[in-house]
Amino acid sequence: MMTVEFRRSSEFSLAELAAVFTASYEDYFIPFVVDETQLEYMVDVFDLDLSRSVVAVERERPVGLANLGRRGERTWLGGIGVVPDRRGSGVGESLTRMLLDHAREAGAREMVLEVIVENAAGIALYEKLGFARRRELEVLSLAAATENSEARETELGEGLRVVAATRSAPEPWQRADETVANLARRGSTSRAVVVDRAAAVFSQDGDRVSLLQAAGDAAGIGVLAAALRSRGTVSAVNFPAGEPVAAALRDAGAEVRLRQYEMVSPL
Repeated sequence: MMTVEFRRSSEFSLAELAAVFTASYEDYFIPFVVDETQLEYMVDVFDLDLSRSVVAVERERPVGLANLGRRGERTWLGGIGVVPDRRGSGVGESLTRMLLDHAREAGAREMVLEVIVENAAGIALYEKLGFARRRELEVLSLAAATENSEARETELGEGLRVVAATRSAPEPWQRADETVANLARRGSTSRAVVVDRAAAVFSQDGDRVSLLQAAGDAAGIGVLAAALRSRGTVSAVNFPAGEPVAAALRDAGAEVRLRQYEMVSPL
């Protein structure tokens, strides 16, 4: 039986970590390819703590990793994977347990994660380790279309204030206020549109629009959706199913590309 050792991710270069990340997601429900630049972005924007993240190594070969995002007393399992030929060997469970221990050592009070709803094995493991499903999240795509809208563009600060005042639940980690602030620090040109009782914060790259945050009543969100899709195809990642934003986007014709459970564990 080969022995697996666990090392801090900070012992590896970003290029090495990116290679392990990519190899660990091979043949996954959605294969994930990460290069050094993309991983640096994830570390910075999602507050990944490489000194508390873990790489599993077997005979000097990295066979898995688990990334820990940390923001005060809250932590996030920001990606965990095992290379195909070592899956089912217990490496994934060991990585998750170690990440939970590292989060506790850092003084965290909870850990949150997202898992694809079809990933029955992953869900069973997380429930075994104390995680519970909190809500279902949807990844949506709304095709570009020219529509009239009463929404107006405004300063980012105003948009964020309206969202904060009208949202009914915390944002998932990847769209949290800290994430938006990190993007601004990196020079991202996030923008905002508002209408009565609703606002949306977004970024745009050519004809691709990424919806970062939105909140308000269903009618207002519908008006905002029309304004955003007139700029290009809208991508909306991890919006709670059945809540006003996801519902308004679906009413506008958005396609649900992926569903995930947000799960949480007290520490």
